[in-house]
Amino acid sequence: MDILFNDIKHILSIQIKPRHDGIFDQYSRIFMPKILLLSSIAVGVNWYVDKLTCTKSENIEFSSEFINEACWINGFYIYKNMTNRMTTYYGIPEDITRDGLKKDGSLCTVTRRSDCIPMEKLYYIQYQWFPFFIASLMILYFIPYTAFKIVNTDLISLKNAIKTQTSDDVFCTYFNKSLNSTLRVRCKIFINFAIKIAYIFSNVATLLLIDYILNGGYLSYARNWFRWTEKTGSSMLDYSKYRSTFRAGEILLPSFGLCDIQEQWMDKTNLKINKHKFICEFSAHVLYHYVLILLWFFVVFGIISSALGLFFHATTYLLIILPFAKHSKKTGSVLKALTLREQEYLEYIHSQNTPLYGLIINKLRQERFKDSSNVSIEILKQQVLELSNQLHKINRG
Repeated sequence: MDILFNDIKHILSIQIKPRHDGIFDQYSRIFMPKILLLSSIAVGVNWYVDKLTCTKSENIEFSSEFINEACWINGFYIYKNMTNRMTTYYGIPEDITRDGLKKDGSLCTVTRRSDCIPMEKLYYIQYQWFPFFIASLMILYFIPYTAFKIVNTDLISLKNAIKTQTSDDVFCTYFNKSLNSTLRVRCKIFINFAIKIAYIFSNVATLLLIDYILNGGYLSYARNWFRWTEKTGSSMLDYSKYRSTFRAGEILLPSFGLCDIQEQWMDKTNLKINKHKFICEFSAHVLYHYVLILLWFFVVFGIISSALGLFFHATTYLLIILPFAKHSKKTGSVLKALTLREQEYLEYIHSQNTPLYGLIINKLRQERFKDSSNVSIEILKQQVLELSNQLHKINRG
């Protein structure tokens, strides 16, 4: 148990350290899995002990424990046709023997009238596996970052290279046309955009999957919640059939429902078959209501954050491509000849080590353009920049 607790504690801990991906991606990658794990723990903490509790009349022979366990296995239900009618229990008629509708919309009992159409049953059995389902959604957020680390091994290694390697080593590794073909770097840029879109997909898929398993009621849950909170104290908490609205939580996951059990037994001379209908309650759904409303806001914020990540990623590339005017004429001509990925390398080098940036620009001008004008001056500049680069590394070390 201590090992499990320590593993969960390690997963939930947030370490302050340099990250390779953008801050908007970090919300989806770091915080959303932890939020999903916390949500799973919150709704699953009483999974073993919080069972259905059902009513039982005195003339029923089998025990309350059997009824509760059987209904937990079978699940409970409400009538979909009753969800727009005000009743004490959401989706349940005041007389539970009335399980059908006549053509005029009035309630009736199916076994007593031939013109009585059975109402549609809406089952709730999510409590059996919901904590595990929420935890499994974490996989959606790990896949994009795994792809990010595979595709961006060059950028990740560059961050270490500029601290330890010489300008010649950096130049030969990251500005080598034979190693970094145009097709290869274009694929990396395309995949990086796909990764940004994947983070958006992860959050949208989380919202839609939860909505799907909750019978399509999760997307509108926050709206219903706010409408419910606008009510006065008495109308918010009233659960009689005279109330004006249902609670947002019971629309999403009712705490009360019906359960059907067929009683059967036989001895040597007798066979007995009875059908019973019970009203059951599952109090844990109240906890689900609060966890799910918080999770709704976290996921929606994740969608916004991921969309901003895609926007700023595209903006970063535009800023790399467009503003050649901010550079000198010679530097601008060098940048125009580079691939977008190589310009991305240079932007990072420029932000971390200006002397090294100058050295790389000079090497590019000499190698790509065979610029040999003012050789002695260039050699002197090179030596000065090399010295500045070494001093920069010493100061940062």
